Parts: sequence; structure tokens; C-alpha cells
Amino acid sequence: MFFIIVIPAQAGIYTNNFVDSRWSLPRAPTRGGNDKIVYKKDFSRYLDTKDFPDPDLIIRTGGEKRLSGFLLWQSEYSELYFTDTLMPDFTPEKLDEALADFTQRKRRFGK
Repeated sequence: MFFIIVIPAQAGIYTNNFVDSRWSLPRAPTRGGNDKIVYKKDFSRYLDTKDFPDPDLIIRTGGEKRLSGFLLWQSEYSELYFTDTLMPDFTPEKLDEALADFTQRKRRFGK
């Protein structure tokens, strides 16, 4: 069983998240008494998406081959799927194609 969380990319939403979090970062807890080291889990608590899991798959429509800052921090181990199909034409069948492609990938999570 799996579930899908959809976060549509819209003008600036979740793209400035990383930059905005820097204002909270100096107050973020650190480990080992070294105030220059902030761990990913700690930093992630300051993002707008802190209540969502990091995405496993990011689908970019419209033929672009970039993320444009969308979920920059959260997409570290995400698989990317690019399609020329524009968003209004992205049908459930197109989603099935993207998911079929995703299931064929061997995920290594940086290893």
C-alpha cells in the first residue's frame, strides 16, 4: 500500500522555503557543542514542509529539465521524471506512466 502527496509548484510556493529558513537557523539546536554544525533533521524542522515526508518522485511537466528551486532541500534523494506534457494535459494515464517508470528504478539514496 502506498499513498501520494501532491504538492503543486506554483509561483514561489515552496521555492523560497530554503532561503526563508535561514532566519531560524541560528537558533536551531546543534549537536556536540559545535555551533557551526546543524544536521539535516534539525534544519528540516524549520521548513514549511516539515509535516510532509520528503518526496520519492518529482514530476516536472512542460518539457523543462530543471526544478527551479522547487523543494530544493527536500529533493535530495528524490527521483526526477520529466515530461513534455503540460500540466492541464497531465492525465491519470500520464501519472501511471510516471509511476511505472519510477517502479523500474533502483534507488540507492546516495550510496
